[in-house]
Amino acid sequence: DDEPFIRRLMIGTLTDQLAAWSWPDDVRERLLDAQYRTRRQGFRASAGDTPGTIVLIEGKPVAWYVAAEFDDEIRLVNIVVETADRGKGIGSQVLRQLLHDSDRSRKSLRLSVAMNNQRASELYARFGFRQTGNDGTHYFMERPAQ
Repeated sequence: DDEPFIRRLMIGTLTDQLAAWSWPDDVRERLLDAQYRTRRQGFRASAGDTPGTIVLIEGKPVAWYVAAEFDDEIRLVNIVVETADRGKGIGSQVLRQLLHDSDRSRKSLRLSVAMNNQRASELYARFGFRQTGNDGTHYFMERPAQ
């Protein structure tokens, strides 16, 4: 039942990331749908059967994230906040909860962030994450349990 919201949220974010609003309609829809499907498959590969969590504010869905717990880590696989709701502390609240879970379980919290996503990189740095490497398009970041 949540898939239409997740799809709309991710397509909106992909449109922003790729400046796809300027593409011809038929090309945009086809390519964004392919990107959406590829990313969803990637999230499933990274998180197994973890379904993700929709964040509600006053009953309205405003964000979605996937975090998976493994033997040696908690991995934030993806987090997406509605464009209109960014900058309101929603992502920070999700991070606070995940860091609490990380500390409680004594497992590092790890994630990756696109190198061109300066805003997210700065947010993670403020929460104590440090870069541990990259793959040429994404930084790998970690915040050890405390």
